[in-house]
Amino acid sequence: MKNTLIKSIACSLILALAACDSEEKVIDKVFDEVEQGAFTRIISIEGTVIDLNDTSSAVSLTLAYQDGEDNTLLDHIDYSVTLTDNTVSGTDLSGSAVVGSAAASSFTNNQFGEPQTTFTFTYGEALTALGLDQADIEGTDSFEVSWEVFTTDGRSYTKGDVSGDVAAVGGYYSSPFFYSIAFKCGLTDTSTLFDGDFVVNVDGWEDYGEGDLVPVIPDPNDPLSFRILGTNNPYIENPDTFYFGVTVVDEDGTVEVASNEPWHYISGGGTVYMVDVVGSGSINTCTGYVNIDLTFVGFGTYNFQIEPAN
Repeated sequence: MKNTLIKSIACSLILALAACDSEEKVIDKVFDEVEQGAFTRIISIEGTVIDLNDTSSAVSLTLAYQDGEDNTLLDHIDYSVTLTDNTVSGTDLSGSAVVGSAAASSFTNNQFGEPQTTFTFTYGEALTALGLDQADIEGTDSFEVSWEVFTTDGRSYTKGDVSGDVAAVGGYYSSPFFYSIAFKCGLTDTSTLFDGDFVVNVDGWEDYGEGDLVPVIPDPNDPLSFRILGTNNPYIENPDTFYFGVTVVDEDGTVEVASNEPWHYISGGGTVYMVDVVGSGSINTCTGYVNIDLTFVGFGTYNFQIEPAN
C-alpha cells in the first residue's frame, strides 16, 4: 500500500510538471476566455431607519468598486429606490425609480486602492422619484435602495446578476447590490396607536390563547406610556385593577414594563399567588406591534406579543 501511494504521488507530480510546461496553461485559458465582471462592496450605511413623518430623513451609502481590469472599467452607478406596498386594501403603490447617479469622476481611491464614493438622498427625494406623497406610505410597507453598475464597455450589473454566494458571503467581499431600509414613525404621544383592543399573537405564560383580545389604553399621566389591562384575563383575581404599564424610552421604540400591582394569580387549587411583573422589549412605532419579555418574579421570563385588532 505504501509503495502504491508513493508511485501515485510521483505520477501526479510528473503530470503536474508536464501541464506547467505546456504552451497553453489551463489557468491562462480561463483568464483569456472568461469575461470578468464588476462588483461593489458596502463600506458603510447611515440612516438605516427612515422616519415616516420626516421627509428630511437621509440615507447615506458608501460603496467601493472593483473589476477584473484594475478597476478601470467603471463608467457610473445609478441608485434606485423600491417601495413594496404591503397594505391589503386600496391601490397597490409598489414601484421602483432611479433616485440619483454617481459618475466615475466622483470616486476617489481608498486605502486599498479601490474607487470609493458616498451617495446621499433624503426620504423626500425618494418619494419624489417614486411619484408618491408622504401620506401614501405606511409603516407596514417595505423600502429598499439598490444600485446598478455601468462599465465603459457597455455592460451593467445589478442585484439580479449576482449569485447568492457573492451576495451573502459576508465580510470584505459581500456584494448584494441592495440594502433594505426600515421605517419608523416619530412618536410623541402613544395614544395615537395604543387605544383599543389588541390581538394576542404570542403568550409564553399561556393565560391567553392566540387570537384572544386584550384592552389597551393610553396612560393619562404620561404621553409616552400606555397600559395593557388585565380585564380579560380569566386566571387572576384582580382583573379590574391590574395592568402592565409600558413606557417608551427611546425613538427606536424600546420599552420598559412594570405592573402597577402584584398579579393575584389563582392556582388550580385555589391558592392566590402575589406575583410582581416587570419586563422590557420593543414596539413598532408605526404599526403599534408590541413585543415584550415579561418576567414573573420567581417564575421566569415569558414572551408576549400583541398587535392592534384593526
